[in-house]
Amino acid sequence: MPSRGVQPEFAVVKLEGDAVFATALAATLDGRGAEVLIRLRALHEAFRARRVATRKAQNHECSACSLVDRLELKMLVHRGQAVRQTVGSQTELLGPAVNVAHRLLKNTIAARIGYRPYLFLTDAAAGGLKLEAIGVEHHEEYPDVGTIQGRLVELD
Repeated sequence: MPSRGVQPEFAVVKLEGDAVFATALAATLDGRGAEVLIRLRALHEAFRARRVATRKAQNHECSACSLVDRLELKMLVHRGQAVRQTVGSQTELLGPAVNVAHRLLKNTIAARIGYRPYLFLTDAAAGGLKLEAIGVEHHEEYPDVGTIQGRLVELD
């Protein structure tokens, strides 16, 4: 379900635990922020519908299944350069932008808004998408990559 929701502009690179790591060429998205936002909101709605359907389909109560109702979708969009490199039999995406994206998965947003669905657009992404005025300002700080400025958009 998630991989179909981000295509065709985004290509799924890898599933990482509860995260879907997808990329797109910046040139294919530049200036199309409104379309990207519509697509990401639709992905969130599809996630919620799937969550409800999954919960209704359960005919048992285990500790994992009982948590389905509490799952929420968190999205982040960042822009920067990356390269593909083959390491062993795997092709990995590497570079500073990838490092920043991974750092942003561990953030302070839940402390700010609670455990709710959100989209965090870094300033680099918001600028290319022409979404600089959406949501509210937010920043994250990391010792190895510094301060990442962006826009926080609540999805519910």
